[in-house]
Amino acid sequence: MPPAPRDRQRELEFLRTHSLEEYAGEIIVLDGDEIVAHGHDGKQLVEAARNRGIDVPFLHLVDLNCGQEGVRMGL
Repeated sequence: MPPAPRDRQRELEFLRTHSLEEYAGEIIVLDGDEIVAHGHDGKQLVEAARNRGIDVPFLHLVDLNCGQEGVRMGL
């Protein structure tokens, strides 16, 4: 059975209120208001998040060309 959907307000607020320029071109994994992993390989990042006990990681591609919104992927 798939995990239940999570409320992502803390992650979305973090993205709205923090500069992520140092992660430009990378994918970040958020758990609430904490960056728990970052890099270029989404598969490895999901594995790292799950190893920390995060069943449904919140991934965000930091693409400064897309503006502050970037690209989000929720698994």
